[in-house]
Amino acid sequence: MTISFDVATHTYRDESGRRLPSVTQILGAVPPWLGRFDLVPADTLEYKRQLGTAVHHATALHDQGVLDYDTLDDAIRPYLDAWCLYRAETGFVPTVIEQIVHHPTLGYCGTLDRIGRTPTAVVLLDVKSADPSSGYLSGPQTAAYLCAYLACTPNHGLPARVQRCSVHLAGDGRYRIVPHTNRRDLDVFKAALELWNFSSPERRISRA
Repeated sequence: MTISFDVATHTYRDESGRRLPSVTQILGAVPPWLGRFDLVPADTLEYKRQLGTAVHHATALHDQGVLDYDTLDDAIRPYLDAWCLYRAETGFVPTVIEQIVHHPTLGYCGTLDRIGRTPTAVVLLDVKSADPSSGYLSGPQTAAYLCAYLACTPNHGLPARVQRCSVHLAGDGRYRIVPHTNRRDLDVFKAALELWNFSSPERRISRA
């Protein structure tokens, strides 16, 4: 199945044009993700959103070897430095970069940041530019990405055990790794997905 993604609306659609929910949309509809930023000023939220998008873009271009450093905004450089430091200190080498994934039976989509290898493990990670104090909330997110990647990539070649983590990049050029080791992370995501499906307009019509 071919999945298209509209950046402007952050919308995933299948080949028939049907809109599919994303991992972040699904989790954002339930606690503790729901309402987390209600008290944050709108302009601050928008700045953080743009910063996160720019950091993701810069690190991806860097890993693909096509980043034009002359065009890099000074505000983004420390975050890229932090990413480069992470890679240098851990030996992480990405093999999958910013890939759209979908689960053909569960019906959700997302874009995983990286899958790669260190000298000791295969790792699926999410790149973050936010405070790592809430890093545990990314556990179900990374579990959902891994589940979808395995489902839509039959010849993935990954080992039975893939480590999951978030790498939080800071504006001072440092980073922090938040491991996601909770075996219930995927169960949490599936519970959120059940609630999403139960409350969707299509389901409400079918139950009427």
